[in-house]
Amino acid sequence: MSNIPESKSNCRDQELHVRHIQYTEWPDHSAPLKTAGALEIHREIFNNPRQYPLIIHCSAGVGRTCTIVGAELMLERISARQFHTATDIVRIMRRARAGAVQKAVQFLFMHYIVLEVFCQEGVVSNENPLMASFRENYELVIAKAEQIRMARKAKDLLKVAQNKRRVKVGEMENCPT
Repeated sequence: MSNIPESKSNCRDQELHVRHIQYTEWPDHSAPLKTAGALEIHREIFNNPRQYPLIIHCSAGVGRTCTIVGAELMLERISARQFHTATDIVRIMRRARAGAVQKAVQFLFMHYIVLEVFCQEGVVSNENPLMASFRENYELVIAKAEQIRMARKAKDLLKVAQNKRRVKVGEMENCPT
């Protein structure tokens, strides 16, 4: 994760401050193995002065973005004692952003973020055997999801290679070098 220095922009004679955090360890259509980067983002969100707007984005704005936003909404609702299930949270987000939280591993990662925040805040013991079990099972799920993702990628590359063989290319001898 890299922290890009704060930048300033002028809009309608008003100075705007932008803080950009880039999380590069999170593969598209998947979830990270560890929560450290997401927890750092959580701290930035939690410590954000409310007078500044907060923008969270990824390439499409639905998978990784909504996973972070979903975890933050869960934490916010729990803190306000407005309990909603994670499914309800995703449903609410999908009303505003179709396709929010694209994959099951992202839905699971939302829970993992919330549980790790609870561990940091002492709500759940870090040594709780259920947490250890959750972490182990999460790692297994991520490993399996990564295998599936890589197999699909290999299959797609094979299709591209096969299609290239089918395409006729004009004679190359007459091309200038």
